[in-house]
Amino acid sequence: MGEFIAVVLVGALIYLIWRGYTGQDKVGDSGGKSDGAKYPEMTMEMIDSDGKPINTATAVKLFKEFMLKVGYLDKSELAEHAEDFAREIKEHGSALTEDLAHEKERAQADIADIKSNIFGLKKQMAASSDPAQREEFAVEIADLQDELKSTGQEDIKYAQAEHAAFKADKRAFLVSYVNQQIQ
Repeated sequence: MGEFIAVVLVGALIYLIWRGYTGQDKVGDSGGKSDGAKYPEMTMEMIDSDGKPINTATAVKLFKEFMLKVGYLDKSELAEHAEDFAREIKEHGSALTEDLAHEKERAQADIADIKSNIFGLKKQMAASSDPAQREEFAVEIADLQDELKSTGQEDIKYAQAEHAAFKADKRAFLVSYVNQQIQ
């Protein structure tokens, strides 16, 4: 799981560097305020949904309402920025789907490598006539078989949970996105 988190963090860092390098610190980079004014940050508590998850359409509606209410965008800018926000939601969902697929592929590759190692050790064990060496091979095989049972499962479960949480509720993404925009 540590490797997965490292990959996600590196990806996020590269994305942030790219946005800064290309000058896209605001989505669309047309509109929005850059006059140095301080705008209030959005919090989860500001989203009143009676405890129900919010979908993309509701998130876009709340995005528009908040950005207009705090004065960050005016009515003429709302449509373009709302489209950008909706696109970002879709891209984030796609990225999470790709991350999950990548974790599954990586686990399958790791499993194949472990099985190959087990096969090789079994072959060496069968060819060995030394009882001590055969015992060493048996211990290594048992260790690899234990490793095989859990290979990739934590990373896959983490990616599945992150993907499922995002699909179920766009609230956290909305808050993060809005706060990034108004900084």
